[in-house]
Amino acid sequence: MITQETSWHGTVDLKPQQLAALVADKSPDLTDVAEHLASLYLSYQELFQIRADLAWAQMCHETNYLRYSGIVPKESNNFAGIGATGEKNPDGTYKYNKFDNAELGVIAHYAHLAWYVYKDHVHPVFCSKAYDPRHFEVGGRPHRYTGERLKDLMGWAVPGLTYTKKIAQIANTIYERPHSAVEKAKNVVLETIRGLKPVGSWSYIAIHHSVSDQFNTTVYGLSDRFRGV
Repeated sequence: MITQETSWHGTVDLKPQQLAALVADKSPDLTDVAEHLASLYLSYQELFQIRADLAWAQMCHETNYLRYSGIVPKESNNFAGIGATGEKNPDGTYKYNKFDNAELGVIAHYAHLAWYVYKDHVHPVFCSKAYDPRHFEVGGRPHRYTGERLKDLMGWAVPGLTYTKKIAQIANTIYERPHSAVEKAKNVVLETIRGLKPVGSWSYIAIHHSVSDQFNTTVYGLSDRFRGV
């Protein structure tokens, strides 16, 4: 379980579909976009040694699950609200950083996280203002560094007191929901069993896996073992 004490450092063993499911549940039309983006987050976690589940949860929070309901638009490829501090341009529009494509946006997100959670550069090229415009020295130190625990990110821009709690809540949902057809099928069976009571000898439950990777759940002989309540 992810808590406020969880470290940002390290990597997690997840599939793109597991991360993308958080977006797909709210906006099915964004499933393909989310899976592509999730593959980038999982790839770059290795390079930066920053957990993809936490970075992804932060992205979901910052972009409202890729629906971009705040001041940063989709076209900016800015997945972490970088540079969006509430300041305005002379024309009255809000300031925020823009990135040429999704991959550069992901790199910028990780580089900016590294600026907070690592004391020194973790990559000789990406830990720079060229990739993260706000990657500047602080008091002669290369990084701002506020600590490696989730709760230490409270200094991120102007997030509010519940910022990291929301990230933890979102990240935990990655692990709480079923992600494969097998898991979903098992859950269907379990839900069926919960609504039944035993009345006779044991029968069995089988889950069949077809060539097309579709799963069909068949409950055999329920009349021998169970009866609807």
